[in-house]
Amino acid sequence: MKSKNLILLIFVAVGTMLVLQFFKANKTEPKPETPTTQPAAKPTTAPATTLSAAPKAASQSRWKIKPGTKPGCTLGSLSRGKDTKDTEEYLLQVSLRSEGAAIESVHLTDYFQTVADKRLFDKLEKDEARYAAEVADNSNQYKGHYAVLSSVIFKDNSYYSLSTRQLVLLTGPKSIDAVKYPFTKIGVRKWRLVDVKETDDSQSAVFEWPIYRTENLQAPAVVLRKTYTVQRGSYSIDVALECENFTNEPIRLQLEQSGPIGVTQEDPRTDQRMAIVARLTETDDVQRQDLPSTDLGKEAYGKEINLGRSDAKTDPVLWLAYVNKFFGSILYLQPQTGDALNAADTNAQFYVRPVQQNEKDRMWETGVRVEDIELAPAGDAQAARTLRWNLFAGPKIRQLFKDDPLYDRLHYNETMTMKGGCGWCTFVWLMEALMWLLSFFTKFLFGNYGLAIILLVIIVRILLHPLTKYSQVSMAKMQKSMAALKPQMEKIRQKYANDRATQQKELLKLQKEAGVGPGQMLGCLPMLLQMPIWVALYTGLNTEVALRHAAFLPVWITDLAAPDHLFRFGRDLPLVGEYFNLLPILLTVAMFLSMKMNPAAAAQNASPEQKQQQMMMKIMMPLMMLFFFYSTPSGLTLYIMASTFAGVAESYYIRKHIQEREELEAANETVVKVSGKGPRAARPKKPKGPFWTKRG
Repeated sequence: MKSKNLILLIFVAVGTMLVLQFFKANKTEPKPETPTTQPAAKPTTAPATTLSAAPKAASQSRWKIKPGTKPGCTLGSLSRGKDTKDTEEYLLQVSLRSEGAAIESVHLTDYFQTVADKRLFDKLEKDEARYAAEVADNSNQYKGHYAVLSSVIFKDNSYYSLSTRQLVLLTGPKSIDAVKYPFTKIGVRKWRLVDVKETDDSQSAVFEWPIYRTENLQAPAVVLRKTYTVQRGSYSIDVALECENFTNEPIRLQLEQSGPIGVTQEDPRTDQRMAIVARLTETDDVQRQDLPSTDLGKEAYGKEINLGRSDAKTDPVLWLAYVNKFFGSILYLQPQTGDALNAADTNAQFYVRPVQQNEKDRMWETGVRVEDIELAPAGDAQAARTLRWNLFAGPKIRQLFKDDPLYDRLHYNETMTMKGGCGWCTFVWLMEALMWLLSFFTKFLFGNYGLAIILLVIIVRILLHPLTKYSQVSMAKMQKSMAALKPQMEKIRQKYANDRATQQKELLKLQKEAGVGPGQMLGCLPMLLQMPIWVALYTGLNTEVALRHAAFLPVWITDLAAPDHLFRFGRDLPLVGEYFNLLPILLTVAMFLSMKMNPAAAAQNASPEQKQQQMMMKIMMPLMMLFFFYSTPSGLTLYIMASTFAGVAESYYIRKHIQEREELEAANETVVKVSGKGPRAARPKKPKGPFWTKRG
């Protein structure tokens, strides 16, 4: 009996557990989205401010979604020429992903990651198929076309441009009692790719995110429809996000949209990337605010920085950009109606926040949050609303921004920051003039920016030759004058050896009486006059994309916007880096010869301590030039080196001409002998005997 009772108790316990498990499994609760059997997805970014609070009390119906299954698509093309003879080329290729209906990457047709890629593409006669195959077979050597935007994945976080990251659906009255349904997985679940089409001059793709009521899974209640369009001959990507209500009640939406993310760090030495927000002033001008990468470490990880709103009454946000020194991406939210530049009819809030890009570096995550999209019941004209963005993704070319009416009206040239070079001390007009001149020489004369720089050196040296010659002649005269004054200067130094102030005053007085003034000390003036050109050229090399990957010679100086990189060391060396640069060494030699060729009048009449200091300067100055210019763009180093060598040659011929003229004048001098005694002061004095005494 005991065994039978034990078996009966076991059956009762098991039955009770099964019944409890059944009721637990079938317990229903209103959920914001389905299916509910999968674990919660990891957030796509660092912890951020949510769009709204948790859902209110349960409603009489639930909402469901039906995710898509297709992976995504590609718009645009990287091919050149063969299949588009009668139309413009595509300037970019956009890879789209279904998760979040986002941009995975944007590659540019005419720009490449490395010089080796560009040279390979030209070698293969711009055949994209052969080039792509070669890159795939040699991925360690070649990196492909330049990526303006790319996905960033770090540990559990992933970032994609233009991803619709969060959505909140609100029903009921427009008050605190409204029922809210957050769809937090909208950025990580697949949207439905419903259409990809092509016309003669464009390609487009349409993604949908349908939301259903549980009682009617046949027809969607609300649909989000995102359309990407790429035009031939344009760096713009048109993005339209349409929200449509098919229910018989008004609905409001809140959504968060990512902005440009994953801009490449162009310069491996310094991170010159920055986020830029443009605000529209009362005079229709643009007020720019820069958020450089140097500020990333000052802000807390994931902390959202509010940049302002598109519908603000004063200084509304116009556009948000993320750029490096040559390329960038700009997000512009277009107005629904009217001629206003800013989207005053859309309550959009722009933001940035620092997030981790890899183990070492951070980046800015940009985004926009639209807080209230009101949709009228189905059948009403206001049942659908479309948000339109224009996303520029390409090179920062000043003329491109001026020629395009939209870019010019939006002041996209404000992204051409001068901070990549020595912006605070650059004359912008001089930099633009130099870039135009180099472009003119390259286009119509040589097709080579390196030769154009050398021609610029020749023109500048010719223009400065009269001043250089005058300064050299003045320095030669000063040298002779100082040599003649040397005995008197030595007497003054001995007389006032213990009074340095009086000694200096008397020396200056003596030089002034002898006609040795500041007008004869112009030896450094030609070089000083070239300093603005150096600074402007340096800034241009750090901002003008035309000079990026511009070669001078086939095997050396293949990128004028980067150091010459003659060959690579096996490892990264202190103060030098991983490359050996020859141009800075040649510049050091030229600087040493230039200082050696300068007239040394000051050194001849200086004290021993001063002579030692001047000798040290002749050694230290060239070494300082080597240190300063070792990692600067080779285009600037080439200019200064060529100009310095030209100055050495010019100084040699000027000094030779001065010497020949002095010899000719000495040969033509005539000595006239006059009869009788000469002046008493000029006569030789008679020797005085041992018994001589002074009379009187």
